[in-house]
Amino acid sequence: MERRREPRLGLRCPIHYRLLGRRGEGRSVTVDVSARGARFRTVSWRMLRPGDRLEVTLTVPAAPAVAGGGGIDLVGRGRIVRVEPGVTEEQLEPGGVAIEFESPLNLTSIL
Repeated sequence: MERRREPRLGLRCPIHYRLLGRRGEGRSVTVDVSARGARFRTVSWRMLRPGDRLEVTLTVPAAPAVAGGGGIDLVGRGRIVRVEPGVTEEQLEPGGVAIEFESPLNLTSIL
């Protein structure tokens, strides 16, 4: 049974995240995005913990009629709700990170 309040889009877009309250930041690509959260994979998953607060910038594709079809940066804050370890023990094996935004992002520019 689906518990999400917002539809999840299988949107691959660049994401830049910065930890709030301690040092750390990184870049990745999203696996999916909704107005209330996102999921991405990163080789830096070991430094991230559930409950960590982040500031994120998502560069999403604009609708063709907006900004000539280029990208739009959406900035928000959220917290990590889940960290999924990489499948193997290899140092560079990406793990999954799920975040919930403090305030819903406005995705109307890409829909």
